[in-house]
Amino acid sequence: MRLVVGRFIPGNSIIHRSSPVSKILSVLILTIGVILSSNYRDYLLLSIILIVILLLSKIKISLYLKGLKNIMFLIAFAVIIQLIYSGIMPAVESTVRIVLILLFAEILTFTTRPIDLAHSLEDILKIFGTPLKTRQELSMIMMIAIRFAPVMLEEVDRITKSQMARGAKIDSGKLWDRMKSLISITVPLMASAVRKSEEIALAMEVRRFKPGNPRSRYRVYSWGIKEWTLIISAALSVAIVTTF
Repeated sequence: MRLVVGRFIPGNSIIHRSSPVSKILSVLILTIGVILSSNYRDYLLLSIILIVILLLSKIKISLYLKGLKNIMFLIAFAVIIQLIYSGIMPAVESTVRIVLILLFAEILTFTTRPIDLAHSLEDILKIFGTPLKTRQELSMIMMIAIRFAPVMLEEVDRITKSQMARGAKIDSGKLWDRMKSLISITVPLMASAVRKSEEIALAMEVRRFKPGNPRSRYRVYSWGIKEWTLIISAALSVAIVTTF
């Protein structure tokens, strides 16, 4: 199974060509709108906005759904907790909110390169007067996390299949036996994580990375009508949803 969570999918849509900063701000605004929603009409309007953006991205809907499927256990866990403590209707609302937020986040990661996301975070922090060294460190942490998470998820999948081929009963047997069998996954996964971390650290040293030193950029982000249109549209949508 090839995981798609957090991956960039190349394309030439209007969403792909928009400035990463405008996309981050728009997704943040829409996420706030989802959180502030209080009834099913609001969720319906946000769903329509989501569908329009999905179509504009020109990425197959099946890839977005596959991304949700890969983290379905997190959604199910949140729903179960909400169901136990609040009831059916709050659990349904929580499910809709989580799905909407995750889909908006997928649009951002699917249409934006990880390095562009990192540089955009640095630009946004600059607006608030954050020191250069802090901006660069936070943006680098974000870029590594975005690129590292899918790699480790694939590593979990590969190790799990390898151990099952060797006879480990990971998906069968008693609960206690299955929990003990997870050790056969945890140990090699930690070893792999340490090895990959050392490779990243070595690559950064070879490239003479040092937070605080001025660095040039290969891509210079443009800011035009479509960026303003994206942000204003997101803000107006949230204003309409939360007001009426």
